[in-house]
Amino acid sequence: MHRRMLGNGHCARPVDTDCHFEPICEGCTFMTRKKIMREQTEDLVDVVAGVRGVPGKRPEGLGGECDLLALDDAGNLLAAEVKPRGTSSIRWAAAQATVHARLLRMWLDEPHPPAAARDVIDGMLSQRAHVGLARADSRLTLADDPKVIPMVAVQRGAAQTHLDGWRTVQRTA
Repeated sequence: MHRRMLGNGHCARPVDTDCHFEPICEGCTFMTRKKIMREQTEDLVDVVAGVRGVPGKRPEGLGGECDLLALDDAGNLLAAEVKPRGTSSIRWAAAQATVHARLLRMWLDEPHPPAAARDVIDGMLSQRAHVGLARADSRLTLADDPKVIPMVAVQRGAAQTHLDGWRTVQRTA
């Protein structure tokens, strides 16, 4: 990461990406991504920071990469945060899954060519079937107006304190 001083302050854009020092960074996709993440996570980070009775350091951010995307039988998207049993960040998984669901909903609602999101998801399903990760005869398709459902998957054997913290945060967030 390289810091450059611009008219709008410090730019934290990775140095290996193309940048022509756009005026006030209005059209900068790097800054746009940061803005979207801040808008989609700020309220959840604030809620999580105020949760009482959950030990451990509070997260400063909730990430923007969905660990697992799936379809249910009704054609709804399941946005999953997946956690191994040994990580204390299990506590924040419900908030992370909520961020993933928000971002996917935003993508589905974006005013792009109508079939763009559907084409991507259908392509993913087709690819999974082709490589044997989904049944080739599966009739799963994305619903016309799918719900985006946040979910959490935790490896068996997680510490009870992590799971108790997760339930506390889930009730709060």
